[in-house]
Amino acid sequence: MRIAFLADIHSNLQALEAVIKKLKTLGEFDAVFVAGDIVGYGANPKECIQIIKNLSSYVCMGNHDSAVAGIISPETFNSDAKIAVEWTRNQLSTSELEWLSSLPLIVNYKEINWTIVHGSLINPESYIYLASYEDAEECFAKQETRFCLVGHTHTPLVFAKLKEEKGLSGAYLEPGKLKLNSQIGKIILNSGSVGQPRDGDPRASFAIYDSDKDEIEIFRVSYDIKEATNRILDASLPESLALRLYQGW
Repeated sequence: MRIAFLADIHSNLQALEAVIKKLKTLGEFDAVFVAGDIVGYGANPKECIQIIKNLSSYVCMGNHDSAVAGIISPETFNSDAKIAVEWTRNQLSTSELEWLSSLPLIVNYKEINWTIVHGSLINPESYIYLASYEDAEECFAKQETRFCLVGHTHTPLVFAKLKEEKGLSGAYLEPGKLKLNSQIGKIILNSGSVGQPRDGDPRASFAIYDSDKDEIEIFRVSYDIKEATNRILDASLPESLALRLYQGW
């Protein structure tokens, strides 16, 4: 089985289209998992929602999706993110807002041993940034499947828990293949951000898992950043949301 993983698209149509174009060159996929935040920050929320609705049935809710849908308050967001939330809400139809509000916090696909959540299985409605060993340990304690896909930090990252040993291993992931083995009990994978990477690499990030090879591969794809930034500026969204795309931060 081959599964593609996307997260944190953030209304960046140019990045999403580049990722889908790359996916089409990589063969057939049994499923596409999306770990939330389809909207927010970028200038094309309607188009990104439509693409994801057509692409995947396995989509969880991110904090920006939730804020735009009116489920959580954006008051804890920074000022630019709050502006983007309000702007995005005004761009969307009732049916698009209803679709966002219908997304589950957690998607369990136990048949193939995967769980999807935006932040962490630790109080998923709180959208915790899962970036430490301590947070990974707590998440593993709640994880009923071998694999858990997360997003939210916008950084490719993996945590592994061995079956027979105490402690965890973790690593930030560069593009390339990560071979797993039977000694690994559980995995938490962050495939990085499609639409707003924050690891210093401005290219869109996504991942693929091949169950036959028991292998995860991280991909980075260049896209038309200038067009994405121009659309943000043309929409009168905060300039910082455009400039950060060049910086990958």
